[in-house]
Amino acid sequence: MVNVHRALREKNMDYRTDGLCGRRRIKTHDITTPLLVPSFSSKGFPNLKVIWKYLNPYLPNTILVSCYDIYHNLIELKDDANLVFLDSGGYETNVDTDLPNIDQRLHQPRQWNKDKHFETLRGIESLNTCVTISFDNPGVSVSDQIADAEEYYLNGYAVSLDFLLKPSQGDIIDIGEIRNNVDKLSQFDILGITEKELGHSIADRMRAIADLRMMLSERGLDIPIHIFGCFDPASIWLYFLCGADVFDGLSWLRYSFVAAIGMYRNSWAILTEQIKLNDQDILYKSCLDNIQLFVQNQRKMTKFVDDYDRSYISIDSNQAERLLNSIGISLEGKE
Repeated sequence: MVNVHRALREKNMDYRTDGLCGRRRIKTHDITTPLLVPSFSSKGFPNLKVIWKYLNPYLPNTILVSCYDIYHNLIELKDDANLVFLDSGGYETNVDTDLPNIDQRLHQPRQWNKDKHFETLRGIESLNTCVTISFDNPGVSVSDQIADAEEYYLNGYAVSLDFLLKPSQGDIIDIGEIRNNVDKLSQFDILGITEKELGHSIADRMRAIADLRMMLSERGLDIPIHIFGCFDPASIWLYFLCGADVFDGLSWLRYSFVAAIGMYRNSWAILTEQIKLNDQDILYKSCLDNIQLFVQNQRKMTKFVDDYDRSYISIDSNQAERLLNSIGISLEGKE
């Protein structure tokens, strides 16, 4: 350890990627990270029922759906995946847009509250194959958020709980306040944070993830970190190298991806010479291709943490190294 610290000082670095990213286990399930989780939501997708029906047969083993959409009969949850993340519905009731969303139309949420959330959870028979995500609780101290989340276990609303941590003040989480409560996080299966609440820049968010990971590691906690609302390959790889483990989002339904670049679907159709497809088929073909891309990236991330061979990194590893170095993280991997 002394030699590692000396090497970091010589490089003017604070952390190494091989001390940040790795395989981590969701302790109540026989599933390890990294996990790239395609999400579904009625917010921004008024035709969610049609999208869900068409894409359902092609989904990977892990997905995220919202209890809000289950309650309002927009999604019928069956044996759709080996592991289902059940979001609390806070996203659907929030009129704000998330980082990758270019649709600025005002969202009109339906009725939703914590009681309806609990009612929905009580009606899910396959809760043992799900990860329950705690109800959004912004503007409340971290210690009180933790205490509120404990009732999911006590009342049988969760077999596995993803504790969604919200800012207690302002719009960015307070790392210092989390540090004061870090030992209490051991009871949860996953620690979740929304991407835009990690910081006001990509660099700030990368550094916050690295600080959180080291904070957990120093206390002997190896629980996965879940970044909500992040589902483009470039961001995923950078956050993964900083210590995050689970990623979900709706970008795969909004954009077409080629390698790590998201683009307008018609541009994708031209680039891939599929101009004879109608608009609906372009949507579905693009989404199916996106699913395969994220499955491939998850495999590469898993292989990367086996021996930290940078050839598995899907984005330019030299650029990734420069970006990591700029915030004090050394990219350790085979040349």
